[in-house]
Amino acid sequence: MKSIIIKKFNQGMSNKTYFIKFFNQKYVLRIPFKQSALFTNYHIEYTILQKVNNLHITNQLLYFNQKTGVKLVKYIENDNILNFDEIVKLFKTLHLSKLNFPKYDHLHILQKYESYLENNIDDQYFIVKKRWEKIYKKYLKKHCHYPTHGDAQLNNIVFYDNKAYFIDWEFAGFNDYIYDIACFGLQNHQDGLKLLEKYASNFTNDLIIRLYGWYIYQGLQWYLVASIKAKINFNNDFNFKEIANNFLKIAQQDLDYLLNML
Repeated sequence: MKSIIIKKFNQGMSNKTYFIKFFNQKYVLRIPFKQSALFTNYHIEYTILQKVNNLHITNQLLYFNQKTGVKLVKYIENDNILNFDEIVKLFKTLHLSKLNFPKYDHLHILQKYESYLENNIDDQYFIVKKRWEKIYKKYLKKHCHYPTHGDAQLNNIVFYDNKAYFIDWEFAGFNDYIYDIACFGLQNHQDGLKLLEKYASNFTNDLIIRLYGWYIYQGLQWYLVASIKAKINFNNDFNFKEIANNFLKIAQQDLDYLLNML
């Protein structure tokens, strides 16, 4: 019987991730691509992982290199059972924790990513962004004072023994708690609405506005990230140009929907 088993996970656009079994202990090793530092501040990620440690909502951290982003954590088995009630508990444990996270500066992040692309940005992006900024100032900005995961898509949530856990904290920060719900529902808006209904004790039109406002922002943000990855040939396993176009399409569609609501 082999004492060491190493297996590469198939998914992952920004890192090489390996499952390691050493005797009876299981681990996950993350090795970021060199260019991943364009999008992730590893010092901030490490600081946040230290803060959430006592909440017991993520893998136990064993090693973290703040310069390279190499990370070793204990492996959490995934039962692959989607449980919205447990996701709500997971989200609220974080959002109501009162942990002090660094601010997630939405406008600065877009400007930083834009600078990487220089003039290689679709004109439609700037049209959507300009309209979104008005929505941000009126409806969204005042709510950004909760500790959030920042990339709470289903791929970054695992279920084990009737409990949900977060993995991958690269985009965590102070934000609107609705932002995490928008992350979860970005690819399937019905899932986002279902989660919001379970999360909110008072389901109001304001919450829907915020949900779609953050859908728009995330469409813009991930459009830029995918466009940068396409430009620098980041990972040839993915068609980042097509991915970028899909995210911009999401942002446009959600802007149209929201403007019809307002």
